[in-house]
Amino acid sequence: MNDVLHPDTISSHRSLSAVLVSDMVGYSRLMQIDPLYLREQFKLINNQIILPLVKNYNGKIIKTMGDGHLLKFYSIHNAVNYALNFQQSVNNFNKEIPEEKKIYFRIGINLGEVILEENDIFGDAVNIASRLEGQCEPKKILISKLAYECLDSKARENFKFLETKQLKNISNPVDVYVCKNLFLEEQLENNKEKLLPSLVVLPFANSSDDEEQNYLAEGISEDLISGLIKFKNLSVEQLSMENKVLNAKNILNIFNKLKVDYIVQGSLRKISNRIRININLIESKNKNQIWSEKYDGKVDNIFDFQDEVTTKILSSINSELTLFEIDQTLSKRTKNFDAWQYYLKALNRYYKMNKNDHLEAVKFLQQSIKLDNNFQLSHITLARCYINSAFHAWGSSAKDDLESAEEFLLEALKIDKNNAFAFAVYGLQKCINRLFSEAEELLNSSLELNPNLHIAYTNLIPTYAFQGKFSLAQDAFKKAMNVGQKDPDKFFNYIGIMHAYFSNKDYKECINSANKAIILQPNFYGGYFIKASALANQNKVDESKETLKKGMILMPRLTLSSTLRNPMYEREDDISRLIKGLEIAGLK
Repeated sequence: MNDVLHPDTISSHRSLSAVLVSDMVGYSRLMQIDPLYLREQFKLINNQIILPLVKNYNGKIIKTMGDGHLLKFYSIHNAVNYALNFQQSVNNFNKEIPEEKKIYFRIGINLGEVILEENDIFGDAVNIASRLEGQCEPKKILISKLAYECLDSKARENFKFLETKQLKNISNPVDVYVCKNLFLEEQLENNKEKLLPSLVVLPFANSSDDEEQNYLAEGISEDLISGLIKFKNLSVEQLSMENKVLNAKNILNIFNKLKVDYIVQGSLRKISNRIRININLIESKNKNQIWSEKYDGKVDNIFDFQDEVTTKILSSINSELTLFEIDQTLSKRTKNFDAWQYYLKALNRYYKMNKNDHLEAVKFLQQSIKLDNNFQLSHITLARCYINSAFHAWGSSAKDDLESAEEFLLEALKIDKNNAFAFAVYGLQKCINRLFSEAEELLNSSLELNPNLHIAYTNLIPTYAFQGKFSLAQDAFKKAMNVGQKDPDKFFNYIGIMHAYFSNKDYKECINSANKAIILQPNFYGGYFIKASALANQNKVDESKETLKKGMILMPRLTLSSTLRNPMYEREDDISRLIKGLEIAGLK
C-alpha cells in the first residue's frame, strides 16, 4: 500500500477547534503607496513571524487570503498565545518603519465545531471568527464569549468584556471580549511561562493479598493515562521506571521532583469478582486534595468508573474540553473487561523486549481482539508488536511482519480515522520499511491531531536519522524528551538519536546515546551493534569486539550479509561505515 492516510483528507469530518482569522489593516492604501514594498514586507512577516509562531504553538495554516490568514489550533490557549505574540512581534517589526508604512493587523478568535473538508474548514465557528476580525480595531484581538470561558483564570486576565454584537449572517448575538494591555512585555512573558496544566498519574497500589493483581493495579493507572493523554489541552507526564517507586505518601517530594501541577494517586483491592478503588487528585500550589472518590462494586463495571474519573479530573483542573469531546474520546475504549485484561497482560510483556514475551503478547492481543474486534488499542499494540518483530528478526520474515502491522493499523483506523496514536505507529511502520517520505507525512499528521503525543516525536527521530537529516532528528529528540521525558519508552529516543549521531559521524555522542539506551533496556540489541561499529570507527577495536559479543548474545543470527540486505540507513556512506565498523568488530 502506497497511499498515505491523512486526517484532513480521508473524508470530511467535524472537529472542535480554535479558529483564528487575521487581516492586514489598510492593505489597499499601502498598495497604492508602494506595492513592491508591501509585498516584500508581507513576505518578511510571513517568514519571520507567522510561520515560526504557527509551528511553536502547534497551529495549522488553513489558507492565506491575500492580506490575511485563516488558522486552526487544537487549544484555545495556543490560539490566544499565538495572537498575543504575533501582535507583539509585528509591533516590534514596525519600530524602525516610517509611520505611513507601518503594517498593522486585526485578529478575531472563536472556539467551536468546524467542518474539515480537503484543505479547508467551514461552519459558524469560522464565520464568527471572521466577523470578529472585521469588527476589530488595528493592533487588537477580539474573542468570543465561548473562547473566553474556556481560558483558564490567568489567561482571562488579559481580556475584558467589550460589548454584545449582532454579527452579520449570525443568528444569535455574540458577547465579545477584547485583549487589554496588549504590548506589556511582562504580560507576554507570563503567557509564555506555561501553556498547559501538567498532571502525573502515579501507579495504583495493589492492596490485595494476591500479587497477581499487580498488573491490574498498574493497568488501571496506565489506562487512565491513555485516556487523559488524548486530550490536547492537558500535559500528561509519564513516569520513568525509577520514578515509579516514589513514595506516594510524600506528596511534597513528588511535586518537587516531577514539577507538575496535579498528581493522581490511587489504590486497588480486588476480592473475587468485586473491586474497591480509592483515588485522589492533589494540586501542587497548596498541596491540597481537591477531589477524591471511592469505588466499590463488581469488576464488570470498572469502565464506567474510569470514564467518570477521567471526566472529573478534567473538570477539576478547569479543562477547556467540552463533555461532548470527552464522551467521544472515551467511547473508543472497550467495554469488554476480559478483552481489556488481555490487553494489559500483553502490554506488560511488550515492554520486556525479548522474543518469548513478544510471542506471549501477540497471543494475548489476538485473544483481546477476538473478544472485541472494535478495541482499537489492541489493534494498534499488536501492530507495534509486529514492527518490533520485524526490527529484531523474531519472526520468519520481516516483510511479513511489517505487512501484518499495516493490516492491524488499517483496521484500527477503520474504527477511528482520527487516532493520533495509530498514525504515529503507522509512521514507524513506514520508517522500518524505508518509505521515509510516507513516514514523515503520517507522523506529522499524528502531531496535527495531538501536538503533545510523545511517540510521534519519538518515531520521527529514526525517520530523520536514517535519511541523514541530523538537525531535524535532533529537534525531534528534544521535543520527544520534553513532552515525554518521564515516559517508559524513553530508551527509544536514545536509540533514534544514536543513529542520528552515527550518521553525522559523531561517534562519541553516538556511544553515549547507545549506553543510555542499553541502561534503560538491556535486551534491546540495536544499542550494542551500533555502539560496536562506532567504537571500531574510532579505532577502539578491543572495546568494539567486547561490545559486539554482548550484542550477539541477543541477536546471534545477525551477519554482515543480512545487515546489507536490510540496511537501516538511506545514504551509501552511512551503510558503508556501519558495515566497516561491524566487520572490524568481528561480525562475519
